[in-house]
Amino acid sequence: MPAFVFIIFIAVGLILSAVGAILAVMMRKKRKRNTEVSLDKPLKKKFLIFTVLSAAGGWLAATGLLSLLFGRGDSSLDVNIFAKRTGIVILGYDVSETVLVSWGVMAVIIIAALILRIFFIPRFKDEPEGVQAALEAAVGWIEDFAASRMKKRSGFLNVLLFTLAVTLLGYGIADLAGFRSPASDPTFTLTIAFMIYIVINVYAIVYRKKKKNPLIDGASVFVKTIYKFVTGISTPVSMGCRLFGNMISGTIVMDLIYAALGSASLGIPDIVALYFGVFSSLIQMYIFITLTLTYVADNVNAGE
Repeated sequence: MPAFVFIIFIAVGLILSAVGAILAVMMRKKRKRNTEVSLDKPLKKKFLIFTVLSAAGGWLAATGLLSLLFGRGDSSLDVNIFAKRTGIVILGYDVSETVLVSWGVMAVIIIAALILRIFFIPRFKDEPEGVQAALEAAVGWIEDFAASRMKKRSGFLNVLLFTLAVTLLGYGIADLAGFRSPASDPTFTLTIAFMIYIVINVYAIVYRKKKKNPLIDGASVFVKTIYKFVTGISTPVSMGCRLFGNMISGTIVMDLIYAALGSASLGIPDIVALYFGVFSSLIQMYIFITLTLTYVADNVNAGE
């Protein structure tokens, strides 16, 4: 695209931004002088329209300037299911990008937990407010959610599910910051799913009345053995693949937006990422802990 086109974009954008800003300031002053409630709503609507016009003009000018200086950008799309290697070798293993991100998220969570424990928890009051209210609400929701399915056996699960929830949310925030979420790496999702599968079977062994592993019940019958093995191994595979598929889809959509818009992607991916990064992570967090509780409850209550 010729350079003069980008210059036109910059000029038009600056004009729109300036006009919108001036009109928005005028509407704001007029609202302050206005004393009639019936006229305030139209003035508020005009103020919002002029503010949006000013922001759109600024976006158009910034996009034209970036395109003029750096070009339209690379429109190619390269999708990798597995995360890229960083070249950092630890004990002969080339650490991947998602591993570094997971370490960073874990470090932030640990530091935040220490800050809460040292500076906030000792100052908790009988009537919660601020940080205490938010923390008690989150912990209370997890406890109630687990107790509704596990009754009095949800003590350890409360800690596990809260840790899973905070970790997956942290991965979503990391994705919003421009890093690849570890939850979009199949090695992570399958690993965490198999860890949950171990918890499921431990609960089944400890709390079932028969105190037998559901994978070996009826092992003397060949067909039942095969059936239980297949149904057992499908649990972590389905959980891991479901989480991976939902998270990688968001990553691919964001890559498509960057590739399609090029330098015009200024600000737009950040808005879209609020859904595919944070909101989608909250949904997947809820689904994952719900499935975990469902599988544990089914195995624990099978003998009751």
